[in-house]
Amino acid sequence: MSYDRTTQILNARSLAEFRAQEELEDSARMEFLRRLHQAGLELTPWETQFVNDFIASPRGFTPKQRESVDEIKKLYGHRL
Repeated sequence: MSYDRTTQILNARSLAEFRAQEELEDSARMEFLRRLHQAGLELTPWETQFVNDFIASPRGFTPKQRESVDEIKKLYGHRL
Protein backbone atom coordinates (compact mmCIF):
# COMPACT_ATOMS: atom_id res chain seq x y z
CA MET A 1 0.00 0.00 0.00
CA SER A 2 1.38 3.40 -0.88
CA TYR A 3 2.12 6.10 1.65
CA ASP A 4 -0.60 8.36 0.19
CA ARG A 5 -3.24 5.61 0.38
CA THR A 6 -2.26 4.77 3.97
CA THR A 7 -2.45 8.45 4.90
CA GLN A 8 -5.91 8.71 3.32
CA ILE A 9 -7.13 5.68 5.27
CA LEU A 10 -5.76 7.02 8.55
CA ASN A 11 -7.25 10.44 7.90
CA ALA A 12 -10.64 8.89 7.10
CA ARG A 13 -10.51 6.84 10.33
CA SER A 14 -9.52 9.90 12.33
CA LEU A 15 -12.36 11.90 10.81
CA ALA A 16 -14.86 9.10 11.48
CA GLU A 17 -13.67 8.81 15.09
CA PHE A 18 -13.88 12.59 15.50
CA ARG A 19 -17.42 12.67 14.13
CA ALA A 20 -18.48 9.76 16.34
CA GLN A 21 -17.08 11.53 19.41
CA GLU A 22 -18.74 14.79 18.39
CA GLU A 23 -22.06 12.95 17.96
CA LEU A 24 -21.78 11.48 21.47
CA GLU A 25 -20.97 14.87 22.94
CA ASP A 26 -23.84 16.52 21.06
CA SER A 27 -26.21 13.84 22.34
CA ALA A 28 -25.10 14.64 25.89
CA ARG A 29 -25.58 18.36 25.21
CA MET A 30 -29.11 17.77 23.95
CA GLU A 31 -29.91 15.64 27.00
CA PHE A 32 -28.61 18.44 29.22
CA LEU A 33 -30.87 20.96 27.45
CA ARG A 34 -33.87 18.65 27.98
CA ARG A 35 -33.12 18.31 31.70
CA LEU A 36 -32.55 22.06 32.01
CA HIS A 37 -35.86 22.73 30.27
CA GLN A 38 -37.70 20.36 32.62
CA ALA A 39 -36.02 21.72 35.74
CA GLY A 40 -37.81 25.05 35.60
CA LEU A 41 -34.75 27.04 36.63
CA GLU A 42 -34.77 30.77 36.11
CA LEU A 43 -32.68 31.48 33.03
CA THR A 44 -31.90 34.68 31.18
CA PRO A 45 -34.26 35.50 28.31
CA TRP A 46 -31.54 34.57 25.80
CA GLU A 47 -30.84 31.23 27.51
CA THR A 48 -34.56 30.46 27.68
CA GLN A 49 -34.98 31.16 23.97
CA PHE A 50 -31.90 29.13 23.10
CA VAL A 51 -33.08 26.10 25.11
CA ASN A 52 -36.66 26.37 23.85
CA ASP A 53 -35.49 26.54 20.23
CA PHE A 54 -33.53 23.30 20.56
CA ILE A 55 -36.31 21.54 22.47
CA ALA A 56 -38.87 22.54 19.83
CA SER A 57 -36.64 21.64 16.89
CA PRO A 58 -33.72 19.33 17.77
CA ARG A 59 -30.84 19.58 15.30
CA GLY A 60 -27.08 19.47 15.12
CA PHE A 61 -25.06 22.06 16.94
CA THR A 62 -22.73 24.55 15.30
CA PRO A 63 -19.36 25.10 17.01
CA LYS A 64 -20.66 28.35 18.55
CA GLN A 65 -23.80 26.62 19.81
CA ARG A 66 -21.66 23.91 21.37
CA GLU A 67 -19.72 26.61 23.20
CA SER A 68 -22.98 28.19 24.37
CA VAL A 69 -24.35 24.91 25.70
CA ASP A 70 -21.06 24.20 27.46
CA GLU A 71 -21.14 27.66 29.08
CA ILE A 72 -24.77 27.21 30.16
CA LYS A 73 -23.84 23.81 31.59
CA LYS A 74 -21.07 25.42 33.65
CA LEU A 75 -23.61 27.86 35.05
CA TYR A 76 -26.51 25.50 35.76
CA GLY A 77 -25.26 21.91 35.51
CA HIS A 78 -24.63 21.60 39.25
CA ARG A 79 -28.27 22.55 39.95
CA LEU A 80 -29.79 19.68 37.98
